[in-house]
Amino acid sequence: MLKTIEIDGDDVSADLISFEKERTYGDTISEVTLKFVRRVTSTTLLTPGMTVEIWRGFVTALDEKVFSGYIEKVEPEGGVIIVTALDKLWDLVRKEVTHVYDSTIDASAGVISEIFEDLVTTYGSLTADATTIQDSGTVILLQKFVCNHTDIFERCKALAEVLDWQFYYRADTDNVYFEPKGFSTNATTLTVGSNVIKVPKWNYDNTEMVNSLTVVGAYQEVETTESGRIGTTSGYTTASIAIAYEPISVKVYGDASNPPTTLKTGGLPDSTVTFDYYVDKPQKKIYPKAGTTFTTNDYYEIRYSAAVPIPVHMYDQLSIDTYGEFRKTVTYNDIRSVVDAENRGTNHLAKYSVPFVYTTLQTKNISSTGLTVGQKVRVVDTINSPNVDQYLLINRYRMRWPADYDEIEVGDKIWRLAEFQADVLEKIKRLEEDEFANTNIVNELVNVDTRVSYPIEVEPRYQWVLRQNVTGMNIFILGHSTYGLLGTGKLGATDLSAEIDHCIIQYQNTYTETFYDTDFKSGSTTADWDTTNKWLDFGAGEIGQSLSIDYANGTITTATMTVTISSGTFTLALSANGGSNWETVTSGTAHAFSNTSTDLRWKITESGASTGKITQIVISSYH
Repeated sequence: MLKTIEIDGDDVSADLISFEKERTYGDTISEVTLKFVRRVTSTTLLTPGMTVEIWRGFVTALDEKVFSGYIEKVEPEGGVIIVTALDKLWDLVRKEVTHVYDSTIDASAGVISEIFEDLVTTYGSLTADATTIQDSGTVILLQKFVCNHTDIFERCKALAEVLDWQFYYRADTDNVYFEPKGFSTNATTLTVGSNVIKVPKWNYDNTEMVNSLTVVGAYQEVETTESGRIGTTSGYTTASIAIAYEPISVKVYGDASNPPTTLKTGGLPDSTVTFDYYVDKPQKKIYPKAGTTFTTNDYYEIRYSAAVPIPVHMYDQLSIDTYGEFRKTVTYNDIRSVVDAENRGTNHLAKYSVPFVYTTLQTKNISSTGLTVGQKVRVVDTINSPNVDQYLLINRYRMRWPADYDEIEVGDKIWRLAEFQADVLEKIKRLEEDEFANTNIVNELVNVDTRVSYPIEVEPRYQWVLRQNVTGMNIFILGHSTYGLLGTGKLGATDLSAEIDHCIIQYQNTYTETFYDTDFKSGSTTADWDTTNKWLDFGAGEIGQSLSIDYANGTITTATMTVTISSGTFTLALSANGGSNWETVTSGTAHAFSNTSTDLRWKITESGASTGKITQIVISSYH
């Protein structure tokens, strides 16, 4: 086996004693350990952070690139230097990100795979694209994902965990991959006696095996009816009546007729004065009122609702015949029907009705196979009995030099259970709760110098108070001398008028309209009140008019209206009495009203038989 080792671009292959690269499932970052003779330092001063690249092959020493990363640590040990290196995913650990992925404004739109790709490529400066990052879809989205001065690797790991996916780096393609566990299937077939050089020992694990399964779902509320005759039917005595389930609500009919038609009155001991029976729900019994009994030979019919579990028993007969019976009962609180229970049970049996299998293979050093942890690979063994021919997940991959083989641990447990155990919605809910709860993160992200360099002042815009008048007695106002009388006033609010203006006050008695909303737009407006472009767009003769901008805030005698005109010719007018009288004004000039009152409004009319635009209106000096 030929090899090439480069550190910071220098070929140090001649000084290599050995190297070992191992990655185990769950360990996202690959690690390699290299041993050099001491003289390697005479040509290259080895320090953490230097690049490390490793190739190997049979034809040439560059057939297959098996590692690309950085030195993590250097440990001199006598005449040997031990170098530990981590692959390029270490870049994600060494860099940090500060960004909020908000689904309402961010380009990722809450798609988890899009967030992952942006973290890796934009902030981690690594390579990934649509062929290596699998689409997580739009069914399950993250509303908000906060990164606050945290390393990129931790954030990527959080995204992988919430989907129960995996991510890794491949040196041969120089790409980062993000995909479901067992998503990729390697084209290579590992065959015992061919590229597997030693007959493996297969392990069959039945410790978690289930082939006779009872699925219990959440409790479903159902209505049922039970009936019997006092003294004749089992459980129907003069002292009590027993029912099958713990009731939620109960109706009892009882008399000498069959079926009974007399509805009995229920009550509570020491609470209800007049009643015939009471219910002991935990004991699932109905008792007569104290001092009374149910009449012998009377018929009773109990109509009640109860929370009944949804149990379904399922089994895999072939598995039972082959391995014996393995029984288990599982409960899922989110099951709401028998069909749900059957589907969940079928899925459970598919995962657990046969033993999990695993082994360790010693494979020839074959270049260009691209085998990596997390892939599925076909394994064929016709030597052992029973024969094996199935796809298994690579759980651990160990390569060494010098050595005659690679060591690959394969099995089916991890990927058979991966999707089954991934409660994605619950994980996303918990992740989003963590993000929303961490309010100090958001504050950190928008923090600027608000006192000197970038002063920020938050001002209220206006105060608008509405009122409703009482029109009758179908209302109760606690403490009111008329409408707060017990036995006279009635709870509820049906006798109220429609909402009307009580008062409107602009901040610092100055009204500014920039057309970013329609809060003060009157229905009499014919011009285009454009909140997208933030202007009032006029055609010939069209008008723009406001609702009350100042109401019941004192008598209005004067006002100054200043209008920013982008184009066109206009007639400006103000009214101090709610539009009963309009008075023409000049922009920027104080106006004294002939008709004073307490309801200030404005009106603008296009007067040039053309078009025009107004971008701002300011009305001041009216108080």
